[in-house]
Amino acid sequence: MPSFRVGGSSVSLREFDVVGADGIQPHFIVHTGLAESESDATHEAQAVAVLDMGPPLHGRGRGPTIPAHAVGRAELDFGEVQKIRTFVDQHAGEHSSFLQLSKTDILRPLAIRYSQPRQKNVGGGEVWKNS
Repeated sequence: MPSFRVGGSSVSLREFDVVGADGIQPHFIVHTGLAESESDATHEAQAVAVLDMGPPLHGRGRGPTIPAHAVGRAELDFGEVQKIRTFVDQHAGEHSSFLQLSKTDILRPLAIRYSQPRQKNVGGGEVWKNS
């Protein structure tokens, strides 16, 4: 995948281009993401909305924005673009569903309840021991 530093020039971004942001030390990429959409003129200081793997993966409109200090580009065919969209939509949907669960919803299936009869008969009925 060819990549380049944006520098002072402007660059057009395509959907799913890799965008890299420098950290405190210049020319050292500390965070990357996939460009969420196409953009005509992106400058180094401009923040770009990205699809971020997190964890968790952030879907469209939910990811962070990062400055475009470096850009990587691969020629993707239609099938590859569709696979990326499907992956992002599926995993972002799983994460948003998970966020809607409460702690009780998560732990309830883990609770195993069973009863076993006791040997005693008290007042004409059986006593059950619940664990």
